[in-house]
Amino acid sequence: IPLMSSMPDPFFPNTNLYQIGVGEFTDTLHPNLLPTKLWGYFDLTTGVKRHLGGVIIATRGTASRIRFTNNLPSRHILPLDITLPGANLAQNRMATHLHGGLVPWISDGGSFDWFTPGCTDYATGLSFPNGPTSILDNILESPMQFGQADYFYPNDQSTRLLWYHDHAWGQT
Repeated sequence: IPLMSSMPDPFFPNTNLYQIGVGEFTDTLHPNLLPTKLWGYFDLTTGVKRHLGGVIIATRGTASRIRFTNNLPSRHILPLDITLPGANLAQNRMATHLHGGLVPWISDGGSFDWFTPGCTDYATGLSFPNGPTSILDNILESPMQFGQADYFYPNDQSTRLLWYHDHAWGQT
């Protein structure tokens, strides 16, 4: 399992910055199998793409800012049952949620907080509070592009294992 790389955030003190992409790639899931096409999280700094998204090792009292970039293709990798509520929305949307985290609501990644890649048909969910022109897009030297969102995690809770995953309504 790869370890996500970070650097000191150039804009927020006592914060580590991670740059994570979501996209399509291939990986070998077993030595006796051919490579498999997958959608997943990967470190944009190192470019390492594995079937399990990278581990983030955080320290209590040191915040993490993660800039997620949606690089998904326009069509879903699996057939979707669009009769399910929400499944008839954009197939390439994502809403990253941190399970077990004590985080500000704007960084929770609820199921209606989805966003699509930064292309001509860029769209967002009903309660997407993040991304370009949002309150979190306040870094003039590093503005977010369509298809990106910044999540801020204070990391001021007790030691625990947390899990980040896609949480988009109708296709989680």
